[in-house]
Amino acid sequence: MALGYRPQLDGLRAIAIGLVGVEHFGGPWVRTHFPIGAGALGVQLFFVLSGFLITRNLLFRLEQAPAGEVIRRFFPIIRSATRTRHASSWDFNQNISSSRLAKTFVT
Repeated sequence: MALGYRPQLDGLRAIAIGLVGVEHFGGPWVRTHFPIGAGALGVQLFFVLSGFLITRNLLFRLEQAPAGEVIRRFFPIIRSATRTRHASSWDFNQNISSSRLAKTFVT
């Protein structure tokens, strides 16, 4: 899979940006002609494009490097995301000491 510039994606990006612009500046006419929301559709399109490009890039890197190398490079990111998610779901209404809370980040 060769990575390279894809001009087709520029057209899709332009459509996504245009839909968001229409939502912001279109007024009441837009709400009657775009029942799902032009802005929401544009944002969804942009997310799909981003996911496609990121996945394509990661798959290309997996083909080029051994699997152990990729895992070694992404493990700190995964660990950080997991700890952040754990901390954000913590129930702060409990009467808990700060040292016990700090231990959740160390282990």
